[in-house]
Amino acid sequence: MRKTISFVAAFILAAPPAAQSQDPQQPSSIEAKLDLLLTKLGAVEERLDRLEQRLGMGGAPESTHAEETAERIEALDRQIQQLAQSPVVEAGPDGFLLRSYDEAFKLRIGGYVQADGRFFVGPDQIGANTFILRRVRPILEGNLYKGLGFRIMPDFGEGRTSIRDAYGDFHYWPKTSFRFGKYKAPFGLERLQSSAELTFIDRSLATALAPDRDVGIQLYGDLGSGFFSYAVAVMNGVPDGESGDFDDNDGKDVIARVFLRPFVAKRDRHALGGLGFGIAGAGGEQLGSRLPVYKTVAQSVFFSYAPDVAAAGDRWRFSPQAYYYAGPFGLMTEYVVSSQDVARAGFGARLRNTAWQVAVSYLLTGERRTYRSPAPARPFDPGSESWGGLEVAARFSELSADPAAFDRGLADITISAQRAREWVAGVNWYLARNNKFVFDYEQTRFTGGAAPGNRPTEHGFLTRFQVYF
Repeated sequence: MRKTISFVAAFILAAPPAAQSQDPQQPSSIEAKLDLLLTKLGAVEERLDRLEQRLGMGGAPESTHAEETAERIEALDRQIQQLAQSPVVEAGPDGFLLRSYDEAFKLRIGGYVQADGRFFVGPDQIGANTFILRRVRPILEGNLYKGLGFRIMPDFGEGRTSIRDAYGDFHYWPKTSFRFGKYKAPFGLERLQSSAELTFIDRSLATALAPDRDVGIQLYGDLGSGFFSYAVAVMNGVPDGESGDFDDNDGKDVIARVFLRPFVAKRDRHALGGLGFGIAGAGGEQLGSRLPVYKTVAQSVFFSYAPDVAAAGDRWRFSPQAYYYAGPFGLMTEYVVSSQDVARAGFGARLRNTAWQVAVSYLLTGERRTYRSPAPARPFDPGSESWGGLEVAARFSELSADPAAFDRGLADITISAQRAREWVAGVNWYLARNNKFVFDYEQTRFTGGAAPGNRPTEHGFLTRFQVYF
């Protein structure tokens, strides 16, 4: 019996902390029950010690009393086994989590809401001043069994309903996994960053040329704990900057991306520990599908093709990309080329549009910057004179449409701008890991886009309050 008690006590003391609440000041019900059972086992062990002493002195305990003690030990052992195999419920900054004791089945409930304001200043502004729910996205993700994951994320922002993510993952091997469904195409560096983790209100002009979400299958993996990651996908194919739920032609896009972080293993000790760089490419054939429109960071359309122009052949994209993070400093840059064969009334052309961006940021309160959004070292709490984290940021980006589009009547220079150059300056106030305010001022200059001359420069003051869990 003493061996049984020792085994049970050791099992309790070695139980994994995942079964416990994330807040040590508020123990979970399972933790409290285990503590109670441990206390009871201690009392039983003391009684057994006394019984053994009596036996050693020639005394004889009553048989019924010994049997009762053995039954109580067996009952406690059964309770411990049941508790160890009970489902676990957790709540914290990353949302709400339900999981089985062996983590074979898991469900995380999270999401984020972004309440924005867009205000345009200066003469001849095209955009309207408005408050808007830019994104309202609940998230369900987890495992249906070991190695079988899923993610579902609808979006109710901007008065519309859509499915942004709906995919399954087959990831039994860390170096090779499979994904199928609707998800982000493995292409743009800024695009692959979660919308809840962005440094600015919205993405740059470079991302306007990168595909967004699409439906397909993907092989991906990581070699060396982040040292080398790769992804290869076959997808329906979507216009630049857009998402799709189905295909209107037989053509498909093949997309591939590799990304290296050569010093990630020494990121806390090496000056280049936060360096990452990669390259992405995509190619396919699209016949008769629609063509993209390009928008400013304030979501104003500045370029579109003539209504009767459609895709008419090969499409390819190419993007070198990199980031660098060192302490509170962050830098991100990428260059994107998008080439598409188009046609109008029997006349065809191959158009090549290009874009680039450079973005820098610095956390004035000293937190460490990474590809993900930072968590303030001292979350907002006026009572303890904690004010959260403060960050300043700036970005420059440019998009140039192929001049041949205007020379051949595929786009109208009096409506669509041939080039857009934007710069953004911003301040981010991180109240906590889950909440932040973003204040951006953006200015976009255009070449063309008006009759006559250039479209008026866009001046926008953009705000956001975000709740993320």
